[in-house]
Amino acid sequence: MSDSLKKQRFLPLWIYLLIAVQLFLITGVTIVGMQDITIMHPDQTGTSYLASLYITRNLVAVGGLVLAAFFFRSYVAFLVVYLSRIATEISDFSNSIWYGRDPELMASLPYMVIFMVLLPIIALAVVWPHATSEARKLRGDSTNRIQTGF
Repeated sequence: MSDSLKKQRFLPLWIYLLIAVQLFLITGVTIVGMQDITIMHPDQTGTSYLASLYITRNLVAVGGLVLAAFFFRSYVAFLVVYLSRIATEISDFSNSIWYGRDPELMASLPYMVIFMVLLPIIALAVVWPHATSEARKLRGDSTNRIQTGF
């Protein structure tokens, strides 16, 4: 790959693909949620407050990833948003396992954990050295170990 292409790409291609897959999954949840999803209240009809909160939080988080990756081009912003995204997904999965034993939900957990938790943790490991270097640069430290020029 030429040096000019390396300088143009902010993140590895697989991280962009992972963000696209997450956006697709969250969009699917949003479409289902807007139709007639109920969370923790099986006798309730319409979208519950918790479902609306879940959908909004996920759309904001994935939107934050897109902003951090495409527009801000900040490793620190990307790291913070992705870390909060992973934390909320772990919380959602643990609550789903603990409180809601819905068979359809339980069947979807393995691939959701892979796409929403495990692969993003690997992405964070890839971004971590660049984020710490960027943070040092923003603080004005002269001990930068990694050049973030790609």
